[in-house]
This record gives sequence, C-alpha cells and structure tokens, in this order.
Amino acid sequence: MCESFAIALDRLSARDASERLASGLLDADFTTAETSVRWLWFAELLDSAWGLSGRLRDTRQLDTAGLRCLEYISDLCRRQIARTTLAAEWTTAADVADRAARHQQDVGTTAAYMALAAAHALALECLDAPPEGCDTAGFAFHALALAAPDDSTAREWIHQALDELDRCADIVPMSVRYPSGSDHLVDVIAS
Repeated sequence: MCESFAIALDRLSARDASERLASGLLDADFTTAETSVRWLWFAELLDSAWGLSGRLRDTRQLDTAGLRCLEYISDLCRRQIARTTLAAEWTTAADVADRAARHQQDVGTTAAYMALAAAHALALECLDAPPEGCDTAGFAFHALALAAPDDSTAREWIHQALDELDRCADIVPMSVRYPSGSDHLVDVIAS
C-alpha cells in the first residue's frame, strides 16, 4: 500500500507531493467518498474561490478562455450529480480542455497549463467510469502549488481543498447520492 497523500503533504513540498499523487505513487484520501460527493468536489476544485479558477484568477495566471474551460467542465460535473450528462459531452469536454491546455502551454504559465491538464484528465476519466480522480487532483494540486507565492501557502490551499470534500458531503442531498463505483455513463445511455 502506498503512503497517503495527506501524510506525504506534511513531509514533502506541495509540488513534490502533488507530482507523486498524479504519478500514482501516493494514495488519494478522497477516493472513498461517494461518487456524487466526488462529482461536487471536482466541480468545486475546478471552479470556485478556493479551487483552480479562483486561485489562478486571483494570481492572474489563467486567461478568460482557460477560466471558461474550467467553468464548462465544472458545470458538467454538477450536472452529473443528477446523472444528466452524456458520453458525447465528456468527449467534447476532453477536446476543449486539451486545446485550452495546449494553448496555455504555448502562451501561459505552467500553473495554468496544469490546471487545464487537470480538467482534461477529469474529462477523459469520465468517459469510462466515475472518476477516481488521482490524476485530476494531482494536476490540480500541482497547479495550486505553482500558483502559490510559497510552499506554506500552497499547503494551505491544498489542505483547504481537501477539507472542502467534507463540506461537499454535507451539501449533496441523500436523494441524489449513488454508490461509489456505479457506472454513470452506462446508466445514462441505457435510460
């Protein structure tokens, strides 16, 4: 069994811990949350004041097109809580995020590129099954670490993001929750 990301974050730099999470060398602490709760958390991780759009907007590291891409995929995640997205929408989202990431790689900051790589990873993962999200979170946390002015601030931002998972669990009504591991796209396409 791998070391927990939260434990590694206490002993490694935020950048190193997030890189190891994205590489699969650390266990993600959030993968046991119910699928619908993770959908909300991913939506917020991409587009909220404490998430990528808020932090990168505040540090002026992401352009309007990049912000719109994060908002678009975040909206899909929110809709997926109610199981109303289709596989074609995730395919489009993956294409949009890939183009936005490539653009940022050419003209933007590394933090912006990593933020959009997180959105791309999430959209790709959603094509097959509900996302576990280790790549997404690893890229997102790495983007936060790169955008932060120092490692202490990066750790604070990442810990806040992890703490938000509990808030998301309190927000998602029991009536829309579904078991972790359910195959959402098969269910939606079959209906």
